[in-house]
Amino acid sequence: MSGQGELPYGQDPPTAGWSGTDTSRERAVREAGDGTAAHRQRRTLRLLNEASYSGLTSPELEARTGWHHGQASSVLSVLNLAERIVMLEAKRDRCHVYVLSECAVGRPVAKRKPRRTYEQGFAEGYAEGLEFAADYLRRTPLNTMLSLADLADELERRKGTDHG
Repeated sequence: MSGQGELPYGQDPPTAGWSGTDTSRERAVREAGDGTAAHRQRRTLRLLNEASYSGLTSPELEARTGWHHGQASSVLSVLNLAERIVMLEAKRDRCHVYVLSECAVGRPVAKRKPRRTYEQGFAEGYAEGLEFAADYLRRTPLNTMLSLADLADELERRKGTDHG
């Protein structure tokens, strides 16, 4: 656990991870600068070392530290992205178990979903909506077109059948 003076997750500038909002990013940069994030990471690594192969879930880390859910899940995510810890497929109380990398050998590891920013999610949804609207306009006779509200309902219905 040496070399933890700097955050292992190297964004530019380094942050403690953030949810995508301006206020969340400002908090993450502030906590990276004042040492709060590094302290949380070092403490989490120590607690995971003590937990050994049993590891910890986010709620267990919250209970041991008094951190709120966002703080605990953020530090686990950042350390996982930095490959300092591993998120196992194993779950306790419906939460993934995190362990130090050396405790994960031979154990099934969970695959993290690539993170999308709010802007990426919006752009993908916008593009999907435009594609749907263009297709609708191409195939629908003018005298049978739906109102915008009905069109939005139809899009939601189709999304439900595509992903459900």
